[in-house]
Amino acid sequence: MDWRRALSVLTLIAVAVAFPGCGKRIQRLLLANEHPTVRLGPTRVVASTGHSRTYSVRWDASDLDGEVRHVLVALDPPSLDPDAAHWTRTTANPHVVTIDAGASPEAFRRFVILAVDDRGAASQPAVIALGADNIPPQVRITCPMPTAFQLQAPTTLTISWDGIDPDGVFTTRPVRYKYLLLSAASEFSIVEARQRPDSLRRYYAEHPAGPWAGWDSTSSDTTQVQFTNLTPGADYLFVVIAFDEQGDYSPVFSLDDNMLSFRARDTQFLGPRFTVAGETFEYSYVSGGYFNDASHRIRLEVPAGVPVPIRWFAIPQPGTCDLRYRWVLDPALLTDETPRSNEQTDVSHWSAWSPITMSAALGPFGSPMPPKRGTHTLYIEADDGLAKSLAILELVVVPEQATKDLLIVDDTRLKPDARVGGALQLPSGPWPTAAELDTFLFARGGVPWQSYPAGAVSVPGVFAGYAFDTLGTRGLGSGFVPLSTLVQYRHVIWYVDGVGARNTRQFDDRTSPMTALRAMGLPGRTNALATYVRLGGKVWLAGGGAGAAVSFGFNDPSNDSPLITFSSVTSSRNELGPGRFMHDIAQWRSEFRLLKPVPQILRATGRFTDTPTYGAVPERLDAKTTATDPIAIEAPTRTSSSFFQTGAEIEFMSRANSIVEDVDTNPDVVDEQSTLDTLYRVQAATLRDPSSFPERHPSYVIMTYYHGPPPQNQTFVHSGFPFWFFQRAQCTQLVDFVLHDLWGLNRAPGANTRVASRRR
Repeated sequence: MDWRRALSVLTLIAVAVAFPGCGKRIQRLLLANEHPTVRLGPTRVVASTGHSRTYSVRWDASDLDGEVRHVLVALDPPSLDPDAAHWTRTTANPHVVTIDAGASPEAFRRFVILAVDDRGAASQPAVIALGADNIPPQVRITCPMPTAFQLQAPTTLTISWDGIDPDGVFTTRPVRYKYLLLSAASEFSIVEARQRPDSLRRYYAEHPAGPWAGWDSTSSDTTQVQFTNLTPGADYLFVVIAFDEQGDYSPVFSLDDNMLSFRARDTQFLGPRFTVAGETFEYSYVSGGYFNDASHRIRLEVPAGVPVPIRWFAIPQPGTCDLRYRWVLDPALLTDETPRSNEQTDVSHWSAWSPITMSAALGPFGSPMPPKRGTHTLYIEADDGLAKSLAILELVVVPEQATKDLLIVDDTRLKPDARVGGALQLPSGPWPTAAELDTFLFARGGVPWQSYPAGAVSVPGVFAGYAFDTLGTRGLGSGFVPLSTLVQYRHVIWYVDGVGARNTRQFDDRTSPMTALRAMGLPGRTNALATYVRLGGKVWLAGGGAGAAVSFGFNDPSNDSPLITFSSVTSSRNELGPGRFMHDIAQWRSEFRLLKPVPQILRATGRFTDTPTYGAVPERLDAKTTATDPIAIEAPTRTSSSFFQTGAEIEFMSRANSIVEDVDTNPDVVDEQSTLDTLYRVQAATLRDPSSFPERHPSYVIMTYYHGPPPQNQTFVHSGFPFWFFQRAQCTQLVDFVLHDLWGLNRAPGANTRVASRRR
C-alpha cells in the first residue's frame, strides 16, 4: 500500500468517526480494491516412494482492505488467468501435493498458488519448484525489492538476497549462490530475459562453455553484492540463483523474486518524494532528489511565541526496501554528522535515523524586534535504501505586533475603472464595479462623485465611521497577503465575489487574475489567513465566493453536478475534510454548494434568539428596490436593469453540520455545547428543486458564527453571500452586528447619517 492509499484510508477513518457504523461500507465503496498477497511458507516432505514425493506446502495470505476467501493452486499451469479451468480452489493450509517422477519430462514441477479476496481480486502468483527426489532451493532478492516494473537505481548499487533449502540435511541455507548482471553488451538480450525469464535459465543451464558460464559465485554466507560505476541511463538486469547440497539450483526465474530490472541514474535525481505539512499548509515536492538551493525551499511565516508543529512523509521509489528519516534545525554545517547530545534538545545536530521520525515540534521562537524578522531553517532527509531526498523549510518568524483594530481586504475581481483617450469612463455592466463597491462600503459621504452629474454627492459607506485600513489584492506582486501584514490587526474582514472566486489565471494577469484567497488555498501553499485565525485573530469571511475560492484547489469534479459542490460525504478526495480551510477554520464540514438565485435571507438563530448579542442580528436581508435604494442617490448614472441585480452568487450548506465541543477546561468535567451557531438561512425558488436538492430542507444555512472552546477561543464568521447585494440599511445593520456586537468595535458618532446605528 503506497502513501496515497494510506492517506485515503486516514480520510475515510475521519468520515467513519463522523458517521458511526458506516466506516467500513464507505471505505469499500470509495476506495479501489487492493489485491491480496500470498507467500509460500515452509515446505516439507510427508511421504516418499521410489517414484514420487508428497509435499506439505504452507502458505500465508492477507488482504489490506478485506479478507482472503480462498486460494487457487495448480501444477505447471499453462496460464495465470484465475478464471481458467486448470486451477483447484481450496482453503486447506497446508496444501498437500504429490509429484510423480514419470508424470513430466521436466526434472521439476512448478507449484503455483493465487490468493483470491472477498471481491474476487487475485494476487500475484507465488511459485515453488518441486521434484520427485528433491526440493530445489529458493532465493529471493530482498533489497531492492523486485518488481515487474523497471527500477530507477543509483550508479552505485548494493543488492541483497535471501535463500532457503527446505529439505537440506545439514543446513536449510543454500550452499552457494551464483549471480549475473546483464547489460546491453551481454551475450543474452535483456529484453528477451524480461519477456521470457525461463529462456534465460535454459540458455545458461545449457551453455556451450558449461552450465552458468560467466556467472559469479558466492558462498552461503555472502548474500549481497555491490556494483559501482554503472552507466547513467543504461539498463541492467540482475539475476541470482541458489544451489543446495545435491547440486540442484533454484529453477524458477521471476521478476518478482530472483530477477531485478533497473536503469542507472545519477543519485541526485532519485530519492523518495517529500510532502511537508503544518497546521495551515501542505506542500508536496514534484519529485525526489537532494537539492540544497533556493528553488527547493518552502518559505513559511510563523508567529513568534507559538509552537510550530511540522510533520512529513515521503513516498519511496518502487522497489525500495527501507524508509527512514532525520531532521536538523539551523545546523552550523549540513554535512556535520556529530550525533546529538540529547535527541529532544540538541536540535542543531541531525536526529538519529528512524522510520518513525515523521514530525518535529519546533519553537516557540522568540520575537525579533519589529519590524525585523528572524529566520530559522529546517532540513529533513529521507533515505529509502537507494537514495536520499532533502526537504528544506524556511521559517520566517513574524513579531507580535497587533496594534490596529481592523483591516478590510478587498479580494474581489470586479470591473475596474476604464479610460479612453485619458477620459474616465462611466461605470457599465452589472453593478457594482470595483470603484462603485468601494464607494458603497467606504465613502465618507457628502463628497461630489468624479465625472457624475453636478450636485450628485456620495452616501456614507456601510463601514463609514469605523477605524479601518483597506487592502486590495488585485495587483499584488506575489498574489499573497503575508501573515506579517495580518498580525498587525486584531480583526480582518475578507471578501471575495462569486465570479472572481473562479478565476484561475496568474496573479499578474491584467484582466481576471486569481484571487489571493484562492492562491493561498492551492495545494502546497501557505494560508496566512488560517494561521492568523489560529493565533486568535478574528475574521469575517464574506462575498458569496470566499469559501469556494479557498477550496477550489482541492475540488473533486465528480460531484459537481448539477452544482459545484464541496463535500466530505460525496467525495473521496478530501475536498472538505481535515486540513482544508473550510473544515478546520470555518467549521463547514459536511457539504456546501454554489448557486446564483434571487435569495431571501432570514435570521435563524434558533435557541439563541434571546441571547443579547444575537438579538441584534437583522431580521432579514432583502434585495434592493427603488423605494429602499433609489438609483438617483445610489448610482445616478445607472439604469434599473444594471443596478437592480436579478440574482446573487451564494454558497450555502446543503447538509446538516453540527459542531459540538467540550467547553470546560477541567479535564475531569465534560460540558459539551454547540460552538457553531447559525445566524442566517437562505430561501430561493431554485432551492426547492427536489432533483437538485433531494434533502428537501426548508432552507439552507448561509451564515454562521464559530466560537471555539478555550484555551484557543478561536472565532470565525462566514457569510456565503455578497452583503452589498442587499438593501443599504440592512447591510449597514449587518456590519454593525458583526463589528459592534460581536467584536466590540464602535463607529464614530454621527459618521453614518443615512442609517443610524442601533447602539453605541
